[in-house]
Amino acid sequence: MKEELIKIIRQNLSEIKEDEDIEQIENLCDYGLTSVVLISMIINIEKAFNIEIKDEDLLFKNFLSVNTIMETLKKYNITNL
Repeated sequence: MKEELIKIIRQNLSEIKEDEDIEQIENLCDYGLTSVVLISMIINIEKAFNIEIKDEDLLFKNFLSVNTIMETLKKYNITNL
């Protein structure tokens, strides 16, 4: 699951270098995360994991890093989180 999430993040944020350890990034905004990119990334996450993220979880702060995204997704009982 984490590998799929990282793949989605990389696909949406082209400013992340291929050899960069994405799990160490604390603020994806520094790598091009904008509100428009976030919407696309959320749609891709929902499709990949067959979930619908609730409105109350659609906060920018929940999508700033791999860790915050994973914490948010834990609510959705995704296996291999």
